[in-house]
Amino acid sequence: MQKIDIKEIVVGLIVSAIFIVFVIFINEDKIDENGYKLHARIDRVDGLAVGSDVVLGGKKIGEINRIRLDPDNFEAIVTLYITNKILKIPADSNLRVLNIGLMGHSYVEIQPGGDMIYLAHGDQINFTQGSINVIDLVAKAIYTKEEFDKAYATRRSVNP
Repeated sequence: MQKIDIKEIVVGLIVSAIFIVFVIFINEDKIDENGYKLHARIDRVDGLAVGSDVVLGGKKIGEINRIRLDPDNFEAIVTLYITNKILKIPADSNLRVLNIGLMGHSYVEIQPGGDMIYLAHGDQINFTQGSINVIDLVAKAIYTKEEFDKAYATRRSVNP
């Protein structure tokens, strides 16, 4: 039989402990000394990416930190990093995903509510509106116009 060396066991335990602490530190959603993180569940995030701007009142106040998909309901869970820790965002604020131009990049706009309770680090913005697909919107408008034209032509033929 081979003799077990205590030094090897101690070194192995120390290396394992350091690895576990490192993994926990990497995955921890910690508070930054200058800002804080908020979360939002959004049904459509077309064009939104990590690093996209977060805007309030036309001014950039942060950026998108993380986007992941909830496998249960297929909503995107977006993590926003607000760079100014002092900035207080009302709890009833609305978040919208917007596009710059037809083919421009997407960004997030926060429309402040009137609540006197403010969002804190780790809170979720509950009122969200996903991105609007411009191509789908144009196609729907064309289809609606064609249907209107058909109905109008039918009516004119019945009542000249």
